[in-house]
Amino acid sequence: SLLHARRPTRRRRGAMDCTSRPQKRGLFVEMSEEPAAKLARTTSGEYIAAFRAYDTDGNGQIDLPELRQALQAVQRRVEANAGREPFFPRPFHESTCCWLCARFGDGLRLNFEQFCELMGYLSTLKGIFEQIDVSRDGVIEFAELVRAFKLSGITMQPDVIQQIGASYDVDKNGTLEFDEFVQLRLEWERYTQVWDTTTNGNSMIQ
Repeated sequence: SLLHARRPTRRRRGAMDCTSRPQKRGLFVEMSEEPAAKLARTTSGEYIAAFRAYDTDGNGQIDLPELRQALQAVQRRVEANAGREPFFPRPFHESTCCWLCARFGDGLRLNFEQFCELMGYLSTLKGIFEQIDVSRDGVIEFAELVRAFKLSGITMQPDVIQQIGASYDVDKNGTLEFDEFVQLRLEWERYTQVWDTTTNGNSMIQ
């Protein structure tokens, strides 16, 4: 299971346990960077077809408006898998689209290989999202997020995790949709990268 976890180590009261970050489990599971996995992404018939479909101007690149359409399709698939198909689905959040384009492209566009890497990343996050969504309703409730943090090896007070969830709940409906979850993951990856760099792997926030 993506969310399998060992019992967290004992810690001093008030500290945050980050000992599991190197294991990259739960919320922080990463897509494979093995050469065979990267080759599989760039030769995926699904990704090739998607690139051709969303490269509407045929210039061999996916720009931000085209990417947002592709991301919207991914979000609708997540909702459909849970039997949740809103009559008026809202667009994929523009800011998250920009974050993804900046991470995998140049901030404005993606070439084919970059697009495949982005889609592989979203596929990994889709699997994590569906593991966290134990109620199978297509959204992550804050109680589910608390459980996910715990099983990722990060121990914080539930009310703190709920506040974290609320800060990413852009539409303020009390749950995290897929694009809101993607934004959480993108930002926390950045935070943990900075943490690891500045603390040399120190496992505690005092």
